Amino acid sequence: MKTSGSKKKAKELFEQVIAEDPNNYHAPRYHCTMTMHENPDAAEPILRKIAELRPNSVFALYNLAVLISDNHPEPREAISYLEKVYHQNPWWYDPIFTLGRTYYSLGEYEKALAYYQATEMFTRLRKDYLFICISPMNNPK
Repeated sequence: MKTSGSKKKAKELFEQVIAEDPNNYHAPRYHCTMTMHENPDAAEPILRKIAELRPNSVFALYNLAVLISDNHPEPREAISYLEKVYHQNPWWYDPIFTLGRTYYSLGEYEKALAYYQATEMFTRLRKDYLFICISPMNNPK
């Protein structure tokens, strides 16, 4: 129970900082991290505020996209956020997979397939990289 009380106190402190300085970027980010999984409806406006303060925030854009994709009946809005994150980080697997999942949920199966195939490439690259790293030739005794 002590953890629960600490968590509640942390949320209260974050809310206080946000109320006192609405343009503070860090407090909403950490507050949102604590809130996202428990209460997506409460996290969404926080993520929107962070995205407004920092339009290129990968944290805000990606997590906002995931919340929209997972919780909205019409998740099309998530695509623009995911594409922005993907263009900033073309070697990050998660936004590519989430783009595929979002297009699939919209019934755009060809687009979904293209993104899923891209994630398959990442999986192969990861396996090849891991093989190279653990190869006996690269790790002489």
